[in-house]
Amino acid sequence: MQVQNLLELSSPPDAIFAINDAAAIQAMLVIKSKGLRMPEDIALIGFNNEPVTSLVEPSISTIAQPAFQIGKLAASHVLEQISSPGDFIPQKIILRTELIIRDSSNRRKK
Repeated sequence: MQVQNLLELSSPPDAIFAINDAAAIQAMLVIKSKGLRMPEDIALIGFNNEPVTSLVEPSISTIAQPAFQIGKLAASHVLEQISSPGDFIPQKIILRTELIIRDSSNRRKK
């Protein structure tokens, strides 16, 4: 696993941002197996806001994305394209995300 390789570097990272929460949980297992503590030794953040991230110890910081709204917009655009064939006009739509800070990255100042 890549996290294993990262942690074995001569200068390992002090934080990892995982592509999704499942990868963050796998990273957490590797970090713990090395005897490292989160966030004291290394911080960890995932992406998706899967419910399990608040249940593991330490709870994993994550980025919440509006998955339902993404699906709804995608379906709407597909249906619009089907009903109005012709030139496809790309659109740029930006939706708000939310950083949810939990124990895995919350380095409290002393």
